[in-house]
Amino acid sequence: MRLTIRNSVDGGLYCGVKSHLSKVQGINSRYFANAMDNPPQHHFDPVAHGLDPTFRLTHCGFESKRNSSSSNQTDLRIGIGMDSCVLPIQGGKLLLVQTTDFFYPLIDDPYAMGKIACANTLSDLYAMGVTDCDNMLMLLSVSNKMSERERDVVIPLMMKGFNDCAQEAETQVEGGQSVLNPWITIGGVATAVCPPENIIMPYNLCPGDVLVLTKPLGTQLMVNVKNWLDLEHSKFNSIRHVISEESVQKVHDYSVKSMIRLNRTAAKLMHKYNAHGATDITGFGIVGHANNLAKIQKKPVTIVIDKLPFLYRMVEVAKIAGWQRLLNGLSPETLGGLLIAMAPDEAVQFCNEIERTEHQPAWIVGHVEKGENVARLSENCALFEILQYDIRKIAFERKNGADGKDTTITVRTRKLMTNRLLCRKQMIVDVIHPNKDGVSKATLCDMLAKSYKTTPDVVFCFGFRTCYGGGRSSGFALIYDALDYAKKFEPKHRLVRKGLLTRERTGRKQRKERKNRMKKLEYNMTDYCTSAENELQTRKKQMKKRKKLKDDR
Repeated sequence: MRLTIRNSVDGGLYCGVKSHLSKVQGINSRYFANAMDNPPQHHFDPVAHGLDPTFRLTHCGFESKRNSSSSNQTDLRIGIGMDSCVLPIQGGKLLLVQTTDFFYPLIDDPYAMGKIACANTLSDLYAMGVTDCDNMLMLLSVSNKMSERERDVVIPLMMKGFNDCAQEAETQVEGGQSVLNPWITIGGVATAVCPPENIIMPYNLCPGDVLVLTKPLGTQLMVNVKNWLDLEHSKFNSIRHVISEESVQKVHDYSVKSMIRLNRTAAKLMHKYNAHGATDITGFGIVGHANNLAKIQKKPVTIVIDKLPFLYRMVEVAKIAGWQRLLNGLSPETLGGLLIAMAPDEAVQFCNEIERTEHQPAWIVGHVEKGENVARLSENCALFEILQYDIRKIAFERKNGADGKDTTITVRTRKLMTNRLLCRKQMIVDVIHPNKDGVSKATLCDMLAKSYKTTPDVVFCFGFRTCYGGGRSSGFALIYDALDYAKKFEPKHRLVRKGLLTRERTGRKQRKERKNRMKKLEYNMTDYCTSAENELQTRKKQMKKRKKLKDDR
């Protein structure tokens, strides 16, 4: 990454790296040499780098409520909640798309924090359908509260993470700006030059479109929960009965991977499946960004959010911790997914291809209807959670009964096996249904169909038994790749139960006659086999006699 010097504060200059690192005036050039030598790591351990065990990168940021929904944004046609601008150049033959963003550290791993900052900067380009970034600049401020040793360790790791993410996006960091500051911040500037046809403008939504979301919600709350656990905060004690320490670590790891994951694949598929507009989900929350998207539409439309996918256990944690804004779709997200509008049939194909290529789910979470250029949650908005760090998939649906009791239904699948010969997925299903005697097979088929992005008619559930004590059931489920395969391989009684096959109704006399005919056929077959065996024995004896006569001669 080649270094481009801009300005300095207290002589603090930082640079990019491109095959070599120049020796520069400033804090210390060894930061930049270390930036390329230090390998990435899964968990940052301060002790392993000679730092104090209590060192936390997040303590070097400005402690305030991270809620960008209070931003005074007046020109929605320029900002539209995506923080990117589009300028015509070369007489309109080409367009310049540019975006910038930076924030304080939200996790304690410097390398991962650098990757998140880079991916977050690029996300606004991807929301416009721009898949190729021509250049990036790194913006970095180093906290003057950090010791020299802490700077030697942390800054190179953050720079390396930023640079590695840029290389993953097939772009390069050609320069940037760095200063000393009371708080540490990291971000960048992303620039792309492309023809107009390579950009998907966000104002072409049509009534009848559906909305696809490519990442789950709740990352910001999950980061806070991890901090509560590390700091032994009293807030974690209030949610300990909802989520264990082991689950916190696993879900936090998944949320970090989710934030690091680029939205580039989704941006490419936006062109393939004719998306009508998109926005990325960050500081305004999913409803806030959907509202910004609705306000700039050419047609009078309303965006309706029908369901909200969350990280594992974040629904319960939000209720206990008082994060009601998360359940209302207004809580800030850090590097969330893209919210994309497209035709319903193409949206299903989009979700299937995302899962095939990235091995991560995407969901149809809403629809577009005629209205007044606003966004809202539907009255019966469904909340469901996912569990991606394990091989299990979870379909989660929350409802309240008439008596106010919680009638949550949780479906977990385990021992999943794909049977290529019969063109189906086979699994054991565990169902948790407190305050309910049981769950109908139709409900289970609907929930599994939503979880696996298919239709209920290809899902077959059977063999369910309620565990001792009630509240839990287990059984088996089959999910076919297509309805034709289900009709070919499924037993007739299940097809009849599903309404896919009609059973002929016959009288008692006809059933008795059919039974007698089968018995006669069975007896006839027995007689035939007996006579055939006797004839075979007779022929063997005759052959022995002939052979003996021949030998005697």
